[in-house]
Amino acid sequence: MINWELVSWDSDPQTYLRYRPMIYGEGDVVLLCFDISNKESLFSLSEKWIQDILEFGPNVPRIVVGMKADTRDSKNILEKPVTHQEGSAMAKIVGAFAYVECSSKTREGVDQVFIQAARAINSVPQLSQKRKLKQRQTCNIL
Repeated sequence: MINWELVSWDSDPQTYLRYRPMIYGEGDVVLLCFDISNKESLFSLSEKWIQDILEFGPNVPRIVVGMKADTRDSKNILEKPVTHQEGSAMAKIVGAFAYVECSSKTREGVDQVFIQAARAINSVPQLSQKRKLKQRQTCNIL
């Protein structure tokens, strides 16, 4: 059995701008999250976030995560939600290892986010080797 320590980074915009080279350089996997009920948030993955990732962490595996999956069938959503196919297509566009949908409200799919993150890390030989060199397993998720 391997013991892992999960380190998750989230920052305000000013901190992010200052530290992004270090953040992506130290990361083992990047979770590109968007709100399923907001198509604009999906488009920002390819228009904004992927540019930084390609510049500062081009070899870090990526997972696209559709969040708030429980809202897809909600009558309270004003605009048409992102479909599973649209999320999968974006994952291919940004070169993601996987596409996963989850809901923190219902907890559906949350475990799959972290399972796919572990698989993505293990799929990159230099990351797997880096893990073996450390005495304590640490996973940096961005």
